[in-house]
Amino acid sequence: MVLTDITVFNIISFVFGIAALAIPVAVSLKRGKCTLRPSVLSLSAYVMALISQLFAIGARADIQDWTGISDTIGFISSTALLVGVVIIILNCILIKIKS
Repeated sequence: MVLTDITVFNIISFVFGIAALAIPVAVSLKRGKCTLRPSVLSLSAYVMALISQLFAIGARADIQDWTGISDTIGFISSTALLVGVVIIILNCILIKIKS
């Protein structure tokens, strides 16, 4: 049952991560000016993706899957850093071209 929780947390994290990347791209393709709302939504989706990953790690710790945590933590942290930097850059570009 806990393994399905981990899977659900990973799916939620993936969906929020894709949304965080897609929002600034989609808004930048529209014409006209925009508010800061898309950037706030994008960063909020990124934070939700990170929180989902923390819950997934917590679920692995609950079942004492220490090898699973040690095998995936490097990839998760590197991916979180990379996606975070890309989202910040996309949102800065969005704010610059839409203001």
